[in-house]
Amino acid sequence: MAFGKKKLKIFRLSKKQVIYLSIAIVLTTTVIVLGALKFQEYEKQLKGFKTGLCREVFVASQKINAGASFQEGEFYLETAYSSLSTDKYATSEDFGKTIAISVEAGTPVLKSMLYDEEIKKDMREEELNMILLASNLNKNQYIDLRIGFANGEDYIVLSKKKVRDIKLESNTIWMWLDEKEILTLSSAIVDAYLHTGTKLYTVSYVAPSVQDKAINNYPVNKDVLEIIKNNPNIVLEARQGLSAEMRMQLEERINKLSKEASNSIDSKVKEEAVNRGMVIQKETQEVNQQENTETQLQKNKTKDNNSNNIKEETEGEFFY
Repeated sequence: MAFGKKKLKIFRLSKKQVIYLSIAIVLTTTVIVLGALKFQEYEKQLKGFKTGLCREVFVASQKINAGASFQEGEFYLETAYSSLSTDKYATSEDFGKTIAISVEAGTPVLKSMLYDEEIKKDMREEELNMILLASNLNKNQYIDLRIGFANGEDYIVLSKKKVRDIKLESNTIWMWLDEKEILTLSSAIVDAYLHTGTKLYTVSYVAPSVQDKAINNYPVNKDVLEIIKNNPNIVLEARQGLSAEMRMQLEERINKLSKEASNSIDSKVKEEAVNRGMVIQKETQEVNQQENTETQLQKNKTKDNNSNNIKEETEGEFFY
């Protein structure tokens, strides 16, 4: 039996095909090299671009309400990329300025969000506990202090004042007042005591950063008016804004109200104050009760963990 020999066919390229293949290899290699160089150049440009946009910015660690002070404890430095110039962002030199709008957690602080608070030479801090405070009033909010008389007339005593601190449970707030404001408030306090049914109360600004300051229109009483006019600490503009005639007209209108009506309104005002005090006291008790419960739960948890640890140690000793 004869076996035929299988011939191995070798694929041979023509000279023209070899030339085309060589050209294709050279072109492919060139494209790859150029692409790699271009990519490296792009990466270099991107790195340089990023470096040019790199900013060290202060970021809020939690939500900060408008009116709060820009200070290191509630903000931290973070690297960010931004097309805004460096001078647009707040720096440590801005510490102590006031925040104009609420800042959400993680938000970079711009210089435009801050402003310098004017502190006059006669500015003093006042502690007040004779005013009906809104039950949802918080520190750093801006308020108008108003006085409402039994005949329905209502005036602005102090406008757009910042609540520096507050203790709702004792119905106490702290504010910074200048000399004229202190005397004006003193007059309003006297009015609230002398005229039955009169109340001093607060109203809050909804958006203090965009809402203008209200115009004070409360006419102080005659005795205080004389003090203000002769007080060297009161500027000329303040003196010119006071009117004895306005005060006399107000007292005439108040005196027209019957004694029975005044007493009735006064009892309603006192009832409102008592009810508000009870609500605040109840909320405070609930918060304290919740804190005590959480503390007790934490103690029980710690006790259980200690018991488990002792049990594990005992079992381990028994095993060995």
